[in-house]
Amino acid sequence: MSANGLMRFASPKLSRLFGAGRAVVLKYHRVLAAPDPMRPGETTAGEFDAQMRAVAGAFRSETFGDFMRGRSAPSYKDNTVVVTFDDGYRDNYDVALPILKKHGIRATIFVASEYLDGGAMWNDRLLEAMSASVGRTVDLEEAGLGKVRVASLEDASRLAQKTLSSIKRWPQEQRAGFVAGVAKSCAHTGGERIMLNAREAVALADAGMEIGAHTVTHPILSTLSPDESWAEISESKTALERVLGREVTTFAYPNGRPNKDFTEADVERVKRAGYIGAVTTHWACATPNADPFQVPRQGIWGSNRAKLWLQLLRNFRR
Repeated sequence: MSANGLMRFASPKLSRLFGAGRAVVLKYHRVLAAPDPMRPGETTAGEFDAQMRAVAGAFRSETFGDFMRGRSAPSYKDNTVVVTFDDGYRDNYDVALPILKKHGIRATIFVASEYLDGGAMWNDRLLEAMSASVGRTVDLEEAGLGKVRVASLEDASRLAQKTLSSIKRWPQEQRAGFVAGVAKSCAHTGGERIMLNAREAVALADAGMEIGAHTVTHPILSTLSPDESWAEISESKTALERVLGREVTTFAYPNGRPNKDFTEADVERVKRAGYIGAVTTHWACATPNADPFQVPRQGIWGSNRAKLWLQLLRNFRR
């Protein structure tokens, strides 16, 4: 039977071929209104619309918090697709929300609380600065890439990705200073707001989306002291609850690789802070016996509905 033929019979029950009560937790960051050469891996609105159509047409879907609260119920047998976003970008509201509402999907947005109502994360500052570097010579020696003449936007994108990888685990102050130097050399003084503001975060929650915590400033937790880690984990919850006027119960580890970007001590802090579950970036299906504080996530790509449905079905096997 063709993929299109299989889709006519698709239901949450079909994915039980691989065991009941599983979840494919999908991880997104941004949904772009149009492709951006500086962000070649980000999902576009057209792709996201096709992906959500595939999810809504064949699978049970709910927020991460609702999945965590319900997965231990004796009657909980249907497999689930959970849609999540990291960081808290403005386009989660402007672009993704209308598509989610169109398909009747409630997603979870994990927000780094520091960047509500202004500011941007270091990686976005670097990308924005490098987008203004065409025709300039940029000093990237501290990152091990030398002084480079940037000839095109494609050059800028390639260099930006190399730089991001090189400085990701630097101490926060060193990294911020380096990015500020790159921005100055490119004469970049800042662009339009790219992160959610408080009003948009509240509107997302009012629309049925879940807001989860993603630390305060998005550090790699394993590089912090115990006190610093605790502050990032607990204070993000407090700050978001103050903005939303409702409880924040779920958490996403920045970068998210178990035993690399966060430690078992960080997991214990997440539990102590009062969250009911947390997601990683480990690539696997979430089984009923998965650690609720180290739930894996996956991705899907493209816009062909039949292929997307088969990707999702295959992801239940991981």
